[in-house]
Amino acid sequence: MKLPLLGGSGEDRSSDVSQQLTQNLYVHKTQTGKSKTVLYSTPAITLFTEVGLGPIRGAIEYNDIYFVVSNNELYEVNSVGTGVLRGTLNSSLGHVSMAHNGPDNGQQIAIADGTDFYIWDSSASDFKIITDSGDPDYDADCPTPTQVLFFDGLFVVNNPAVTGTFNVSGSYDGTAWDATEFATAERDPDSLKALTVSNRKLILAGRDTAEIWFNSGALDFPYEPMQSGFSEWGIAAPFSLVEVSGITFWLSNNKEGNGMIIMMTGGNPQVISTPEIATEISKISDISDCYSYSYQYQQHAFVVFTFVSGKKTLVYDILTQEWHTWKTESTGYHRSTGHTFVFNKHLVGDPINGNIYKLDWDSNTDNGESIKRIRRSQNIHGDDRPIKHHGVWIDIQEGVGDATTPNPQILLRWRDDNGSWSNYHARSMGKIGEKNKKCIWRALGRSSDRVYEISVTDPVSLVIVDGYANVEGDERTKE
Repeated sequence: MKLPLLGGSGEDRSSDVSQQLTQNLYVHKTQTGKSKTVLYSTPAITLFTEVGLGPIRGAIEYNDIYFVVSNNELYEVNSVGTGVLRGTLNSSLGHVSMAHNGPDNGQQIAIADGTDFYIWDSSASDFKIITDSGDPDYDADCPTPTQVLFFDGLFVVNNPAVTGTFNVSGSYDGTAWDATEFATAERDPDSLKALTVSNRKLILAGRDTAEIWFNSGALDFPYEPMQSGFSEWGIAAPFSLVEVSGITFWLSNNKEGNGMIIMMTGGNPQVISTPEIATEISKISDISDCYSYSYQYQQHAFVVFTFVSGKKTLVYDILTQEWHTWKTESTGYHRSTGHTFVFNKHLVGDPINGNIYKLDWDSNTDNGESIKRIRRSQNIHGDDRPIKHHGVWIDIQEGVGDATTPNPQILLRWRDDNGSWSNYHARSMGKIGEKNKKCIWRALGRSSDRVYEISVTDPVSLVIVDGYANVEGDERTKE
């Protein structure tokens, strides 16, 4: 009997139930290939440039130029990676929220950091601190937000000083504020933590609930709540809220508990974290520092959730609805934050220093650091009878050796009855140009409950086309 070994991530609360892990690999499903499920390598990160001291706190594309906040400095970065300092913030740690009102209209980039509210005026090459009384553009009516977005001609910000309140700017002007231009998401009196726009609707995420508002065009205040736009799924981590092509995702909190990942389409929230993923999140003591971003590669749109305290990055694939983990060995979580697609590159920042990386599908190290790619199978068991393991067959993209790694190795080990792992058993992935290479391990003994783990640490491309264990019930134990 052939048992498939490929699939997505998900470790249960008990390793006796499930130990499945797909690390630094993602699931691709096909109806026409020789295998229904294929595992491809996640992208590496390659240095694009370095700006400031870091950490990278936020970034945005504006007029085909990359703007990034590193430590307490705002930089403008061109296509060859040259950075020009454009302003200095009054904070140096924590994520920032950024939005712009267009290169042809307001020509402003807004930055919110919870300490002040800033505007970079590109037309005047002027950096303004709107909430600083010593700044010529000081506006006492402007709140001190942690989040900002631009929607239908107005900057919209939360106001942490007043529960559930959000304020709007003047038309296409982040320097003009009126204290009377505010509203309160008040169907439930919880604090407003995060906001975004999806399908021309304003999503307001509070601690315990979420609301959807729309632009009604009213003269006194343009936004009104949708009658059906109320959800009892609040947000546990403000920077976990992300919008992807009309779909909104966040890490939940409500009066019953927290730690589930929510996807909302058309105003209907649903839980997408599987029981196994929810278990992994529940093991993290502090989830409030979770942040998210999204990126798209070919047909796959990935939503990335990084738990800094938990040293874990979990990634959801919208296309396949499968999860995988993404890991940089030195940090535990993946060393990336704040994805921006600009210069036809997927740029991400380093959450520790001032490096800017590009996601690189042609490289096989994280800025020179080894990447460990792992697939750990489901439990293979024979109820109360031992089973015989004739072998494991792994079909890979062969001949991936190169001048640096002329004979790369794929490793197999296993674990019986939740005990200790076996030694690693290596097979060649094929030297440069070698074809028709299959990785086979034969005569692997008997067990009543076994988990297989396949891994590669050599800096080469890994594509697992198929993988299965050939097993049968042990006749000697049958009644």
